[in-house]
Amino acid sequence: MIGLHAGPVFVEAVREVGMGLLIAVAFVTLMPQFVALFAGR
Repeated sequence: MIGLHAGPVFVEAVREVGMGLLIAVAFVTLMPQFVALFAGR
């Protein structure tokens, strides 16, 4: 699935599994970047 066709599927998946999973994915994705930023100083 590419481009504009992926949007409706994503919205439906977030509704189905909940916003908690989306927040957890964002946390897991961004945490290594913040750790590297502060540890690299």
